[in-house]
Amino acid sequence: MGALPPALAEKIARGLGVASYYAMRNKRRITRENFARVLQLPPRHPQVGSVARASFVNYTVYLLHLLRYESVTADELNQRVQFHVSPEIEAVLQNREHPLIMVSIHFGNMDYAGPATIKRYRPLTIAAETIKPEDLFEYLARLRSQHGMHLIPYDRAPRKIIEALKRKEIVGFMLDIGIDGFTEIHRAPVTFFGEPTLFPSNPLILAQRYHAPLFCIFAHNGKDKEIHVHLDGPFYLSPDLARPQAEHNVMRQIAASFERMIQAYPDQWYIYRRVWQPLTRAADSTASPLK
Repeated sequence: MGALPPALAEKIARGLGVASYYAMRNKRRITRENFARVLQLPPRHPQVGSVARASFVNYTVYLLHLLRYESVTADELNQRVQFHVSPEIEAVLQNREHPLIMVSIHFGNMDYAGPATIKRYRPLTIAAETIKPEDLFEYLARLRSQHGMHLIPYDRAPRKIIEALKRKEIVGFMLDIGIDGFTEIHRAPVTFFGEPTLFPSNPLILAQRYHAPLFCIFAHNGKDKEIHVHLDGPFYLSPDLARPQAEHNVMRQIAASFERMIQAYPDQWYIYRRVWQPLTRAADSTASPLK
């Protein structure tokens, strides 16, 4: 679809998004359970279904943009990406005395925001999960590297992450890996939308060890086709606090930041894995059909 006229390609992508929502029964059920927590409604509520379906559609459009990524120019990226950063945050981001750690969720369009972030601030390395087939991961990594983003899998990440931090660059992590994801890495308990879950704590461990300011970063798609980047923070992990206490303090702030952005643009959160333990049948008492 990358070769089709943009308007036609997007129309087809939206149709495929709706079709995938109805075809992928298990993913649909998990997604509705996730958004039920966000909206504080039963999973079968029509509003939950509407947001979940829109998320599938928006994700399919995002994939279309990824297909076009190779042909997107640096000028186009910079024109489309708008930063909304306070002077106080900007001063910390421009300070080259320390590395920066940024955490986010699968949301909006960070693939377009990433190169603009690099141009505005400094090089960016992202620790990512390996998707299958692995050849697809390698292809996506090469695609993103053309725009300066270094994508490395979690299982090969430690050495390259440490090197990037020592060069005082930006290192990025996605934290919404799901309740069952990456059980072999450090994870910390956190209350998220009022219920317990686990987020990877490696970014917080590194922030404390390397005295790195930590930020939440988001890139949401605007109606004007522009991509709006917001940063929240900085969050600091005091070296004087024991690691569990420092993690607990900052993880609460990260979760609150994620909640604010998801509540503002829920259908731009691409979350098709369990974030929390499954809801009981009693929690989903509404008998209306899936929509």
